[in-house]
Amino acid sequence: IALQQPVSQDLRTVITVLKASSDLERMGDHAVSIAQATIRMKGEIRIQSVEEEIKKMGRDVKDIVESALDLYLNGSVDQAYEVAALDEKINHYFENIQELA
Repeated sequence: IALQQPVSQDLRTVITVLKASSDLERMGDHAVSIAQATIRMKGEIRIQSVEEEIKKMGRDVKDIVESALDLYLNGSVDQAYEVAALDEKINHYFENIQELA
């Protein structure tokens, strides 16, 4: 990168893509862990209220990821702050699930 003398915008783009790819890889690892836990729980008694919260949480996380990717391509700074603030909603789901379980 240094040999090509990129302008600051190019360097910010490269760093952003590297960070995003690392975060996406981590999300994939978590998805694998969730799938493995699901397999282990086969036949166990399930708590319906927890399952409903997890479904809602999953839909919202999917929407946030899609919004973040769209923002990277087309968005504005103000919209980025709005999407980042949605993390609190996911934290709330997590807290609810812990209380229900």
